Amino acid sequence: MKLIHTSRDGKKTNITELITRMTWSGTLSEAARKLEWSVLVSDHDYYIANAPIDLGEMVTLYGEDGRELFRGYVFRKGKSLTGNEIAYSAYDGLIYLLKSTISMKFEKLTADSIAKLICKELHVQVGDLPESDFPISFVHMGKSAYEAIMIAYTQLSKKTRKLYIPRMKEGKVTVVSSGEVIADRLLSSASNLLEAQFDEDIESMINTVRVTDENGTLIKQVVQEEWLKKYGKLQATVQKEEKKDSLTLAEEHQKGIQRTASAQVLGEPKALDMITGHMVMMNHGILGRTGLFFVSGDTHTFESGQHLIQLELQFSKMMDERTAEAE
Repeated sequence: MKLIHTSRDGKKTNITELITRMTWSGTLSEAARKLEWSVLVSDHDYYIANAPIDLGEMVTLYGEDGRELFRGYVFRKGKSLTGNEIAYSAYDGLIYLLKSTISMKFEKLTADSIAKLICKELHVQVGDLPESDFPISFVHMGKSAYEAIMIAYTQLSKKTRKLYIPRMKEGKVTVVSSGEVIADRLLSSASNLLEAQFDEDIESMINTVRVTDENGTLIKQVVQEEWLKKYGKLQATVQKEEKKDSLTLAEEHQKGIQRTASAQVLGEPKALDMITGHMVMMNHGILGRTGLFFVSGDTHTFESGQHLIQLELQFSKMMDERTAEAE
């Protein structure tokens, strides 16, 4: 692993040897990947190099093979009075879409056109985007630029039945299909799997949905009879939406058993593809079979020559779905 700091005047410095601890992480809901690291500093020790890093400056993380893993911008740094380390936090370019708000009206534009328009407004470079001819219209006033892009891709997803995830690649916004990459390494307790946890619950189950008009008169009721029989009645009542079919509305509000998993993995250079949006194959003795899991959150920690990975896993592919407000 190699971390390069690029100063505001373009000077590049390899700060890898100064790092005491580093974490590289991402989650589906937070979108922007994050890099956190600490470096040794001293005003008195000649052997400890001084490499000042300013807020807003760029850092780039490379793997052992020289491939760029992360390009981000320093948003936070801090040091205690008595400490001998400075802690830094950087985010990739998606942070500018997350933290910036826009007010735009989109009329019959494709999802990729909407993404390009927003990125141009915020001076964010664009890479590969899935193209379509599906027209999308909505109004987005004073809200996150990232949310507008995800509204567009959520609408496209309902048309194509594909799930989409935005990410940065070499400084450019790209949108990829959720779960299209399967991590190279099999997770197994015989080799790299240190711990795994599997959970299921009905905390958010909805097995009966009643759709009513504005006066509360029942229009449609959809019931999952098997769930109702097993777990008791867990009901949601929703009001009919003008532009949405009652059956579709009801089905959107149904929720079944929630199943999640987590794993702690011994890392290695070939395990750097275990990141949010990818799939991992795990041989899990608890369930008695080998299964394919979607990564919804990952944290790679590098410290004292060790690489540990914490994965948050789902039993099916996901995307960060967003919905536009009705006009």
